[in-house]
Amino acid sequence: MFMCHSKEVQFRHATFQGTSYEIGRKQAEMIQRYYPGEIDFLFNGNQFTRPLSPEKLKAVIGLFDRYCPYLNEEIRGFADYFHKSPEEVIYYSFSGVVKGQCSQFAVLPQGTADGKAYAGRSYEWDADDDKRLLTVKADGLYVHLGFSMLLFGRYDGMNEKGLYVTMTNGAPLVTPVEEGLRFWAIIRILLAQCANVDEAVEMIKRLPVSSFVCLAVTDRNHQATLIEIANDVKTIKRINLSTDSGYLCSANHYTLPEMQVHVRNRMQHSIDRYGAMVKVLESGPVDKAALMKLLSSKMPEGMACHFYNEGLGTLWSVLYDVDEGKADICFGSPLVNPWHSFDLNTPEGIKTYQALLPDEEAAPTNWARV
Repeated sequence: MFMCHSKEVQFRHATFQGTSYEIGRKQAEMIQRYYPGEIDFLFNGNQFTRPLSPEKLKAVIGLFDRYCPYLNEEIRGFADYFHKSPEEVIYYSFSGVVKGQCSQFAVLPQGTADGKAYAGRSYEWDADDDKRLLTVKADGLYVHLGFSMLLFGRYDGMNEKGLYVTMTNGAPLVTPVEEGLRFWAIIRILLAQCANVDEAVEMIKRLPVSSFVCLAVTDRNHQATLIEIANDVKTIKRINLSTDSGYLCSANHYTLPEMQVHVRNRMQHSIDRYGAMVKVLESGPVDKAALMKLLSSKMPEGMACHFYNEGLGTLWSVLYDVDEGKADICFGSPLVNPWHSFDLNTPEGIKTYQALLPDEEAAPTNWARV
């Protein structure tokens, strides 16, 4: 089907239950069993990410104490398992470039043929990125499912209250330097603590952010919002059942008028993926099959692409059924891999999924800055 080299990789879905501290220890057991090669990095970093100074580390832990103390507990359980101090866990100091080339959309009942709400997402990067889907059932927090970022953070996900959060990078290849929380910590906070769009918006307004990111947040009450963030600048567009437009979407550039001053590194592939989403979502009421086709069609007609060696390969695609509390997920490119259905009811355990990544060579025009 493809004139390219296909690489076989493994994704894993793990479900953990207990206190945050207990979940941290269980995640450490998973790392030791399945990913022993990551242990050194998770404590010592690499040439791009090194441990913080004691002063900066104290400030970051203080941020977590204020906004997500359960993450400090989870990290402490993880570190204790390896007989390390929590301060050695590299998650605290990971402050590199916000990674990823991705696309997302949310469509409410007025835009769908079946009168249901959906949230969709594809995530593109290279083949070495995190390939863990985690379901976490921590005491005192909302049960959630989402893809892991450095084990403790999240790229996207859904929770038991019917909140769905996805993201795209608003300014690729630009490193934020402001103090605050990275997007993966923010998404984890929203999934763990917020029950609906109203609560999520209020939480984001309060959080100090150090990211160039676009968040799409949807809930079971048929509200959705696109929040475009450039560190402390946060612009919000909301839709609900009474608005004319029934959808929101974004790729890897800011689209809201107030955010145009912050646009940097807007590339042709981002414009193409954004255009593909708008074309489908503007075409009239869409059904689930049309949304799955959008996720499963190659760029520029759809969202899938296979340029893994260049950091633009589809690692996973997700279509959330907001009303049913379910997620259809494809590990790897949906053009060559099957879809799987998930909810929040999986028992504790770890399941492995094989996936093919058909690498291709990207056309130079994909990377043209526009």
